[in-house]
Amino acid sequence: MGTKETQIVCRNCKETIAVENGSCPHCGTSLRGAVPYYIAIALGVLLIVATVLNPDDLMAFGVIGVLVAAIGGFFIYEKRQRLEQASQRE
Repeated sequence: MGTKETQIVCRNCKETIAVENGSCPHCGTSLRGAVPYYIAIALGVLLIVATVLNPDDLMAFGVIGVLVAAIGGFFIYEKRQRLEQASQRE
C-alpha cells in the first residue's frame, strides 16, 4: 500500500496528509476529534426536551434544537465517511 492511497485533504489548511495521523501536522486540526459536534447534539437535545416540557412558549426552540442536533449528527457521519473512504482506497 503506497502513501497516495492513505491521503486525505485537511479541511482547515487544505494540505494533503496521511489518514493515520491523529491531527494535521501543518495546522494542528484534529482529524478524528468530534467534540464540538457532540456538544451541538447535546445542546439540540436539551432544546428539544425544554420544548417538550413547555410546548406553548418554546416551540421555536424545539425546531432549532432539532436542526442543531441533525446538523451535528450529519457532520459526525460525514467526517467518519471521509476517513473510512480515504482508508479504503487502494
